Amino acid sequence: MTFHATVPADVLVEDAAFLAETYVGLEEAAKRLGYSGPKMLDRALRRAGRPDLTLALRAHDWLTPEQIRDGSLAAAALTQRGIPRTPHTPKEAA
Repeated sequence: MTFHATVPADVLVEDAAFLAETYVGLEEAAKRLGYSGPKMLDRALRRAGRPDLTLALRAHDWLTPEQIRDGSLAAAALTQRGIPRTPHTPKEAA
């Protein structure tokens, strides 16, 4: 039987928000944060009172790592979905 340390809710929210801002999808975020799957991460974020972060992470599930590194495609996709640019949103290539 494996036991995992419990992460405080504020740390989980901060880490999940950072991953959402850097275009990481829900499945990859679950792996990076040590959850067994996206459903468990979703449950933890809901318990922390931040179901919006699940939606933000899920919005990036369709992006490939190459598209994330490119940045221009991701920024264009966010603009099309009506999500405003944040200081972490890369600007489109000229």
